[in-house]
Amino acid sequence: MQTQIQFQPIEQIEADALVILGFEQEGGEEKTPAGASANRLTGGWLGEIRAAKEFSGAAAETATLHRPAGMKAQRLLAAGAGKPEKFGSAELRNLTGAVIRGLKSKNTRRIAFVLEAQYGAPGFVSAAIEGAILGNYEPDMHITDPKKNDKGIDVFTVVVPGGDQALATAAEAGRIVAEAQNFARDLGNEP
Repeated sequence: MQTQIQFQPIEQIEADALVILGFEQEGGEEKTPAGASANRLTGGWLGEIRAAKEFSGAAAETATLHRPAGMKAQRLLAAGAGKPEKFGSAELRNLTGAVIRGLKSKNTRRIAFVLEAQYGAPGFVSAAIEGAILGNYEPDMHITDPKKNDKGIDVFTVVVPGGDQALATAAEAGRIVAEAQNFARDLGNEP
């Protein structure tokens, strides 16, 4: 899986799935800038699914909008991040891995994960890359069924609108750590 970082607005990101964070709400107010941007771009979709109780923002909960208006992405996925005060890089790593595992089964090849404002720090970028690589891991390298080897993510992009190139170092560090963990998994799985 190729990993990369981009700094464009979310409307310009081309992907099979564009993932935004959706936090649990208190008193009906939106807790995430990415969610607010996506809600604006999709004509209030995020607010509608919250009102219909289809999405609450609970940890690892997801909701999908196909062909979101005003975006180049084919799908918009709201990923539940839980309570904002309890959300850190470890929770982001776990959430990213869960999202990757879920989207792999839907034949999604290009995923973009949006980290806006307070979540665009190096620790969060590194955690998102780690979670994606770890979530994409398959322990069945010796299985000869060609259908098994067909599923996987080709490109994972962390999107930090307005970010800078310094975050590329954090992304590279996350990639190295995750690939080292997967190498250790491979060693343990070998005969």
